[in-house]
Amino acid sequence: MKKRITAIIAAVCAIAIVGCGTGGSSTDSHGGPDTDSFPAESGITESDSDVSSSHVDDTVSQIVPIMPADTESVAASEDFRSFLNWEEDTNDGKVYNIFCGDEEFMRIVARYCNSYEPESETGNESGNEPGNQSGDESGDQPGSDSGDSEDTASENSETPDRNFSETIYHGRIGSAEIRWIICHEVGERYLTDLDLSLLDESDPNNVTDLYIVDALDVQKYADPEYQAAMPLIRDAGLPASDFSAQYAYTKLMGSGDDGVQRAVSYGISPGVFMYDRQAAVDVLGSDDPAGVQAELSDWESFEAVAAKAGEKGYAMLSDWNNSFDAFAVSVSGDWLTETGGVRIDSALRAWTDQSELFKEKGYFAEGERPVFGTFISADEIMDLALSAGEDDLAGKYGICAGPAGWYRGGSFIMVNSLCDQRSLTKKLLEEIVFNRDVLRALKEEGIIPNSKVVLPEKIAGPTDPGRDTGGPGKAEEAKPDVRPRAIESVSAFLGGQDPYPVFAEAADKVALGNVSVFDKYLCDIYGREFAAYFAGEKEKDAAIRVFYTEVSDLISEEE
Repeated sequence: MKKRITAIIAAVCAIAIVGCGTGGSSTDSHGGPDTDSFPAESGITESDSDVSSSHVDDTVSQIVPIMPADTESVAASEDFRSFLNWEEDTNDGKVYNIFCGDEEFMRIVARYCNSYEPESETGNESGNEPGNQSGDESGDQPGSDSGDSEDTASENSETPDRNFSETIYHGRIGSAEIRWIICHEVGERYLTDLDLSLLDESDPNNVTDLYIVDALDVQKYADPEYQAAMPLIRDAGLPASDFSAQYAYTKLMGSGDDGVQRAVSYGISPGVFMYDRQAAVDVLGSDDPAGVQAELSDWESFEAVAAKAGEKGYAMLSDWNNSFDAFAVSVSGDWLTETGGVRIDSALRAWTDQSELFKEKGYFAEGERPVFGTFISADEIMDLALSAGEDDLAGKYGICAGPAGWYRGGSFIMVNSLCDQRSLTKKLLEEIVFNRDVLRALKEEGIIPNSKVVLPEKIAGPTDPGRDTGGPGKAEEAKPDVRPRAIESVSAFLGGQDPYPVFAEAADKVALGNVSVFDKYLCDIYGREFAAYFAGEKEKDAAIRVFYTEVSDLISEEE
């Protein structure tokens, strides 16, 4: 993420505004073919759902997670809840292991879980002060206000089969020892280390109980056949009502193909459209966010504005990569035809149609022309605003929900199927993920809460009551946070605009297609090949053939 934000800042300073969807993540550089050029022998066919012009069908079918009828009754029954007694579960001296990719969740628990206590305030061996998060990617890790740490980067004696860079911190909730395993790896190396930790049976105290994965990988671990995560309502004892305020798309993403939710997100990152205010005035006559949204409310309107922008000397987008995620979020997940051919989803074909139109008409910058706007995630806006500081970028941009609901990023909490400390799990999730006062405090710090109640709310001003961010029950222990009052920075960056109602509108608009564990990999292949096509590095037929071949090979391996 830090590398992505650095690139965004550099590009924004170089031209009026650029896209944030290039390079890096598995959903970044994408593209797709129209069906006119499909070789007949490839077996590729168009999606069954029709697409008019370059617009995604708004009626794309969705799978809504449905809990088996007996699950809620079991979770809600007194008999079931009676054994979920926290003191009984945690007085046995077991260690509760939490596996994360960074210190964010650890810091949140340290600040907002009332019964959490650090074993000491010594920080780790890097010499940083407790609670200081430097953001250094060189390998030196920050100290923590959660307790002692031990550096396991060179050799982890407790888990000898895991040769990865880890730091371990310690804390306590009641009689339970909390052991934080912070893995400093990224991408597949992080997932490899996580998989090893989930299977580590060398000592009962080594088994990971709770872990964090990002939005790109949650489907892998929510898959019931993978048996890596327990159902949160049935087995972790969380009532279904806890999930009622969460955004629908996050519940779908956290559910397996059996409709059972195994992952929950406390912080989300919906996608929006960020526009250059001066460009909006020149092209539309106003930079008012509500007015701009009215002009960009759907893809047909978006293309009409692109034509107007072109007449005024503006490119609509930086390049073809920038809008991909706004289309790809709607893929149906149904990649195969009944006869075994590969089906190119209507959402991907729609993106290709629009990208070919924009390239032909000159609506992409591909040079030094000023750009009207960019598709960007909420997290990227927060980081960009906090990194920009007090310079000439302040007030230059505005945001609106844009023509489609989409997302980029977000972290999910999952519980290992082998976890036998369910009441402690329930306690952590209810105090952090579902506590609205905590979500409000996180919102002030720049984390986008997964709550349809909290996200749209107006935040109290700097001098209003309830200003401290110590969280419920911890006001006297409140410490400066790494992103204090982030709302003030992002509002200044956006010229005084309150971003949270827009984030809420955008999150409400996200309508996922049928989520498939294959989507990440197939979109990755698709994007790589057609990015080369749009860049003029490959013929369209060649891109299609490579895509078909690699998808067929991937499916054959799974079979």
